[in-house]
Amino acid sequence: MKHALFAVLLGSALVAGCSKKPGESPPAQPQPTDQATNAPADNSSAAPTAPVAPVEMPAPSASSVVISAPENGNMSKTLGDLSQAVRSYIVANHRQPTSFEDFVANSHIAVPPAPPGKKYALDRRFHVILVNQ
Repeated sequence: MKHALFAVLLGSALVAGCSKKPGESPPAQPQPTDQATNAPADNSSAAPTAPVAPVEMPAPSASSVVISAPENGNMSKTLGDLSQAVRSYIVANHRQPTSFEDFVANSHIAVPPAPPGKKYALDRRFHVILVNQ
C-alpha cells in the first residue's frame, strides 16, 4: 500500500513539475545589431552563405611508419612497432591481412630482418610475433 501511494505521488510530482505553465513564453532571441548605430541589423541584403564542404584528410598510411632494427637483440620494441603498423593498416584499408607477408606486400613498409632461424607472423589478434622457420 505504501509503495502504491509513493508511486502515485512521485508520478504526479513529475507530471506537475515538467509541464509548461500557461502564459509562459520562451526567452526572446537576441537580435543582431549594427555596431555603428546599435540598431537591428538588416540581413536582407547580405549574401547567403554557402555550406562549407568538409575537408577530407588522407588516411594514415603504413608506408610512413619507420620500423627500426632491434637494439641489443631486444625485439620487443620492434614487434610492438610492427603490431601498431598492422593495426594502422587494418584501419586505413578496412581489411585484415591474411598473413604477415600479405601485410608487408600491401603496406610497402620496410621491415627489419628477423633474427636468424626466426620469421615474423601474425597471431589471431593481429599482433606480430616471431616463430621458428
